[in-house]
Amino acid sequence: MKHITAFILFFLMDTAVIFGQSTLIKKGKFAGLVGYNYNHRHWAEVGLVRGYRSNYDYDPSMIASEMFYSYAFVSSEFLLENTFIMCPKFGYHIVLAVLDVGIQVIDYTDFHTHKFGLQPEIGLSLGGMIGAYYRYSLTTNKDAFDISNHNFGIKIIIGSGFFIDGDWRKKHNR
Repeated sequence: MKHITAFILFFLMDTAVIFGQSTLIKKGKFAGLVGYNYNHRHWAEVGLVRGYRSNYDYDPSMIASEMFYSYAFVSSEFLLENTFIMCPKFGYHIVLAVLDVGIQVIDYTDFHTHKFGLQPEIGLSLGGMIGAYYRYSLTTNKDAFDISNHNFGIKIIIGSGFFIDGDWRKKHNR
């Protein structure tokens, strides 16, 4: 059942990436990502986001356009213990007001052992600026690193463009 759920989530996110890809590349804005994750162990996360919010183009007829945010990211988690383990990852998210849905490819590693996988994610967010989430890991090497498949955390995207002023629009011809 979990493999079917993962396939459906992956298909939906892949479709969203294909349709949103050119907008992210042509009109997106870079931002920073920081977070805290818990899955039987404590993790810090840092990363880079390329996202697009429809209010970047400012169409006054679009109600609440700043609340729709799609973004691709690359980041890494680092274990907050004496043992070195990191988890590089990349993924794609869609945020609509308070609902954040995404999927990411992960690799927990200490450079000797690897635990690859997919993580579908769902969470509550404030327009993509700050959010709390739950994600489930579908991974290889189940016993590596004493890591649970259930992940909880918070993340903050700094510079997501929620508050864009007229000067920014003039500078970027939007």
